[in-house]
Amino acid sequence: MAEAFGRMQGQELQLQILDLEREVAEEVVRQARAQRLPRVSLRFQTSYTQQDILSADNTTFSSGQSEFPTTSIALQVSQPLYDATAFRAMPVAQAEQAVVAAEAEQARQEIAGRLVGSYLSVAEAALDVRQAEVLVRARTQLERILELEVQAGRADRRLLDRATGDTFGARAELSDAQLGRSDALFDLYRFTGPEVTSVVVPASIGIPSISNFASTFSRDRLLQMSPRVEIARARAALARKRLEQIKGERLPSANLTLDVTRERTEGSLFGGGSDVQSSELGLSVDVPIYEGGVVRSRIREAETRVQIEDLRVREAADLVTRRYGALLEAAQQSQARTAAIGQQLNEARQELAGARAAGDAGRADARLLLEQGLRVDILAVELQASRLRTLRIQAELLTLFGALDVGALSQQLSS
Repeated sequence: MAEAFGRMQGQELQLQILDLEREVAEEVVRQARAQRLPRVSLRFQTSYTQQDILSADNTTFSSGQSEFPTTSIALQVSQPLYDATAFRAMPVAQAEQAVVAAEAEQARQEIAGRLVGSYLSVAEAALDVRQAEVLVRARTQLERILELEVQAGRADRRLLDRATGDTFGARAELSDAQLGRSDALFDLYRFTGPEVTSVVVPASIGIPSISNFASTFSRDRLLQMSPRVEIARARAALARKRLEQIKGERLPSANLTLDVTRERTEGSLFGGGSDVQSSELGLSVDVPIYEGGVVRSRIREAETRVQIEDLRVREAADLVTRRYGALLEAAQQSQARTAAIGQQLNEARQELAGARAAGDAGRADARLLLEQGLRVDILAVELQASRLRTLRIQAELLTLFGALDVGALSQQLSS
């Protein structure tokens, strides 16, 4: 499973999208931070002026013509002193970044959960193939035993015909199981690529005690750790930050400006050139008076969105709590079923040992030994399948908490 997870890391496009979304959120925070910093601009302008005085009330110049260039350089510095809308963009951007981080974590957990589900589906399909192979082997052996007994005149031919039909049926079930394994592998290819041809199911699969698991991952802890609840809370916090930003549009804003301009003119009709430098330091205050009710409407909209997000927090908490209860109950039932199958397997092994001892003493029929051996093999496969189901439920519970560790689960699978 750890190997499959490593393959997925290198080719899953959704993970690359999550990384890009995180970078976008970081850039939005930088943009919001920049709104608090001064603005500096430099303007360079040059022009060429041609003057023709056609008529003037002037005793010196009644008419004339001149041409001269003008060059000006202006430096402007503007520092916002107070702008509630711009300054509150920073908390909004940070809240958006928290939402993106929470959504990314949930997406990673869901992707890992889907990988685990696909992997375990292949493992379960492999167990179905193994069980079908056990049935085919047992049916084939029974058919051979009956064939020998029919030839010796100790069995009815109809029993052999029935056994032959059962063998064909078992082989058909084996073909169906192999097709199911191929379908499960095809679903796993989405994460690993077609290089994976099989999944090894270990003989022993470690599963934790559900009571110990429930004490560690309790319902109260679920509400603290659940990615879905965390996303809902982050969106509610974002809605409140946006509300505060919109309310800032009703407040005045103040800016401090500094303009430094140098203008040089080389000659004109009325005299020589000039070189002028001027500096202006100003304070501008904008006070919104009437906006047509737009800001009030936006505030009411934002307040409603806050209420919506608060309800979604309650909804998310309710949904994950219900899901937790259902999965925990399913895990307890699966563990009880695993224990029951294990008990049946121990009893079947004891009965098989007794049947073999009776067979060695000549007191047991070959068909009885075959039946007892088949029961042991089938129960052994069912025990592994039941453990896999418990492991799948455990993975779903961990995903619900946002605590799914594929590496640890892989070690647990092979323990």
